[in-house]
Amino acid sequence: MKKGFSKQTVITILAACSVLIGCSQTVPLENIQQKSTQGIPEQQIVTETVTNAANDTDRSLSAESSSSDSNSEQTVSQTVPSYEMSVYTQSQNENSSVYIEYPIFYNLDKSSELNALILKTVQDFAILDPDYFPQDAKYTINYQSQVTLQNSNVVSIVFWGTRDIEVSAFPVFTLYTINVDPHSLKPIKLTDLYNVDKDFKKVFFEKSFYPSVPVTVYEKDDFSEMLEEHADEYVTIDPFDSPDTISFFLTSDGIVLSLIAAHASGDHFEAELLYSDIQDYYIGEVNLINS
Repeated sequence: MKKGFSKQTVITILAACSVLIGCSQTVPLENIQQKSTQGIPEQQIVTETVTNAANDTDRSLSAESSSSDSNSEQTVSQTVPSYEMSVYTQSQNENSSVYIEYPIFYNLDKSSELNALILKTVQDFAILDPDYFPQDAKYTINYQSQVTLQNSNVVSIVFWGTRDIEVSAFPVFTLYTINVDPHSLKPIKLTDLYNVDKDFKKVFFEKSFYPSVPVTVYEKDDFSEMLEEHADEYVTIDPFDSPDTISFFLTSDGIVLSLIAAHASGDHFEAELLYSDIQDYYIGEVNLINS
């Protein structure tokens, strides 16, 4: 990745990026949900494909087995969390375009409540903040989505893509995450899981790597340079001083942190840490990975 700016320029850009409206947002879930959906017409949902093929297999086996075996298979099927990917397409005015992928869960104790929470969040993604943009502004939103970890104690979802508003200077690359307890439906913060102190930060810079889930807008070969630009000497605002402002999502192998980056660098920067490398800092009440 070629860059036509000095590291001192990076400092200035990163500082400005934290206050510019057009920067990638790493807003906590509870704050996102406080946005008003006033003015949004009735939702428009297009259901796509089932992503958990194993559940389809369970259904086939149940249909072919005897009555007693069928009941057994249905019990197993009901305990396996499954979901479908759908698309939200409703914009706040007829001149705009919205495409946001999101999961719809079933076979969970609180599937309806979880789905309502996700849909409300997606609807909030699709509207412009009235404090900064006119309601008739033309805009385009295109977000992909992936369920990166799903088990009995956590659902972790990442949304990423572009948002382009006609009154903005340029489109921005955005990334949002949802990490939630499927029982209590409470959002899970980074500090609910880890003691994010100076030693945790040291491990992050020593052992983080290019994420296995490709949500980034930079190339793998640029990882070391991007990571260096987030070191203390190159930033004026240290995200590790306020760790709950750091977006993150969970995978089967590790946790991916998303930090604010300069627009020229892609608006957000992701780095992954293996759970084994940060086990000493884990303070969660339950084992989220093996549950």
